[in-house]
Amino acid sequence: MITKKQHLANIRNAKLGGVKTPEGKEISKYNSMKHGIFKRLLSVDEQNEKDTIEEILQEEFVPGNFLEELQVGNIANSWIRLQRAIKAEEEKIKSILTPSVYKNVWPNPEELILVKRGFIPKLQDEAVKALSENYSRYIANCEYQFYKAIETFFHIRGNATQVADRKT
Repeated sequence: MITKKQHLANIRNAKLGGVKTPEGKEISKYNSMKHGIFKRLLSVDEQNEKDTIEEILQEEFVPGNFLEELQVGNIANSWIRLQRAIKAEEEKIKSILTPSVYKNVWPNPEELILVKRGFIPKLQDEAVKALSENYSRYIANCEYQFYKAIETFFHIRGNATQVADRKT
């Protein structure tokens, strides 16, 4: 909850017309994104983590053809998306278990002061509430995609082995 003074400042700022600098516009273009756990694209950090995981998987699975290499990438991507969903769920749980505590200021009961700062999720409250029903389903879907990608890898490998056997 914001104070009346903050609300009036927000109204004044809204009349100024928004972001003017190219740097500000670059940042603000993502303002409409509520949480991002469902996005297909990876952030820079996630991409770096995916690359590391993909290198490990390349050593583990030793892909023998292009399709197997593509599938190793799908396995790594599925893993990153699953981890993203789990992190978002953890934030939701932490925000519920350790909320911030406020108290009213006398004689103005509309003004609140922070007594104890709780865990502040990176997601906004509305996004956390909207996602709460979808977490379990989404995480289960990510897990399914992850294991399906691994199964597909071995299916491709089995087919490649059968093709190689027919050629000899």
